[in-house]
Amino acid sequence: MILFFLTLFTSLCFAEDCAKCHAEVQADHFGASCTDCHAENEKHFAKSAVFSSDAEGCISCHNEYDNMLNSKMHTRADEVRYVSETFDSYDSKFFEKNCSGCHVSTCSDCHGTHQIEKPITDTCIKCHNGHATGTDYTGYALRPPAEKYQRGKEINGEHYLKMLPDVHFEKGMNCADCHSMKNLSEGKTLTCESCHKVSRRDEHLTHKNLKCESCHSAWGHGEYGTTYMCFDNSRKIYDQYAKKLKTVGDSCVRSSLLNEYREMPIGVDADGKISPLRPFNVFFTVFEDNAVVFENKMISNSWAAYSPHTTQRGVRGCFSCHENDKRLMVLQNDIYDLKREGLDLKSFWNKEGQRVYNGSFLNEKQIETTKYKTDKNKKMKTGRWQKIIKELE
Repeated sequence: MILFFLTLFTSLCFAEDCAKCHAEVQADHFGASCTDCHAENEKHFAKSAVFSSDAEGCISCHNEYDNMLNSKMHTRADEVRYVSETFDSYDSKFFEKNCSGCHVSTCSDCHGTHQIEKPITDTCIKCHNGHATGTDYTGYALRPPAEKYQRGKEINGEHYLKMLPDVHFEKGMNCADCHSMKNLSEGKTLTCESCHKVSRRDEHLTHKNLKCESCHSAWGHGEYGTTYMCFDNSRKIYDQYAKKLKTVGDSCVRSSLLNEYREMPIGVDADGKISPLRPFNVFFTVFEDNAVVFENKMISNSWAAYSPHTTQRGVRGCFSCHENDKRLMVLQNDIYDLKREGLDLKSFWNKEGQRVYNGSFLNEKQIETTKYKTDKNKKMKTGRWQKIIKELE
């Protein structure tokens, strides 16, 4: 008891000393004093939340979350690997120069500095945006980077197109309701089945091998033909082609050939489930001394299985997959002549010459079965139309 009061007295004394220089700091974190979070060291007092010093001020009390220091939110292991595979042979420091700014490096990035709070969705979408997942949950899709599209809703300095939000967002759920600190620190996430018992409807019984998102995602943002243009001592070329595009890092800008906001193509994820795919077709252009070193060099012809955060009830009809060559990645006649544009790709929606780096495309047997060639599928299609007609009557 004596030790407790001595510690409390010492902490209060330090707090008074701290206030002489830090009078503007207002903190009330479960009654903790300054030195409970900021340990005294040989220089002054330690920063409490930075990962470079193991966030000792936070982890000393919240040690159940110590693995956050090794989480992908901090290490960005997937992004580092992808950029290494894609850009390293052209620029070994591309990630360092253009991609390192967006990662969690301190507990304060998500929880605030002294007014410490649990993150809400608005906190998450400061980083989780673009054509991946994040703002799509709230019903907004990032507009293409060209100047003519920079209008409408603005979120964190970017312009967005209004779309249909996720039903969970409409019900008032935050990101943390599914992505809790505990799950994030353990590298886990909830699945649809974690909360929802799958009904025994015909659609569910005949589609056991599909991820829920394949049918229940309202839309996805596909950014096709992402192009990075990098300039080295090429101010004239930069002013001509890229002056009005947003810079990425010190010397690059990013544009895209095409953006789509609709149902995404499907493939197979790492668990063998049929899943939505998002594109990572990247083309690289480099200028040096106002001359082209190489132009529209395809350095990534990849796709990734993912989960669009745009869940709604009963979104996809049968024909959106079963009679849709684009979704099946077997499109033959494309209005976009990529060869004419100097892009070494037959079509964005043809698996020829492309790959899924965390899964695979549908194989020929899966495609043939899906395209209503079997008697079972023809009967199911006829039954569907009969049901629709009966309901209309």
